[in-house]
Amino acid sequence: MVSRSPSPQKKRGAALSLREYARHRKKQGLPGGTLSGVQQAISSRRIVESLTRDGKIRSAELADAEWAANTAEDCVPLTGPTAPPRRTEAPSLFSAARSRHEAAKAELAELEVGKRRCELLPAADVVARLATIFTQCRTKILGVPARLRQLDPGLTDTQIEFFEEELRTALEDLAAGPEPVINPTRAAR
Repeated sequence: MVSRSPSPQKKRGAALSLREYARHRKKQGLPGGTLSGVQQAISSRRIVESLTRDGKIRSAELADAEWAANTAEDCVPLTGPTAPPRRTEAPSLFSAARSRHEAAKAELAELEVGKRRCELLPAADVVARLATIFTQCRTKILGVPARLRQLDPGLTDTQIEFFEEELRTALEDLAAGPEPVINPTRAAR
């Protein structure tokens, strides 16, 4: 078995390779614990003074301090072990208004989709169509006694008047609207 001697980079005071520095950051739980993370830090000039001429890291502690000093507050990660703690304040008046606004926008979008799928119609169109249908029904129902007289000439005027009176009563009841339905759960309260 071949014994390996410690590499010269592991000795105290020796410069670290970028890969070794990335391992150090990963062990410490710091962001940039990968080779590409360290390379990005160097290219974005977060680490400058800690670099040697041959592209190694002089000291992990110095590089960590330099990295932290050159990282803007808006570049701090929002999640993970190094993220700042989240504030748990009550929602502000602005955020409540914004959530209501977003809910209203979502509802309008749903209505628009329903219109485009022809699942929703304007209420005025529905009312006009129903009024036409009901008028046609009323006209046909009121014409029933005259048709009966044509079909059976033996019907008397009294019988025809009786049919007309009953049909008009039924139409007036329909025009008055439905009787209110009593909800048993509400009546018990």
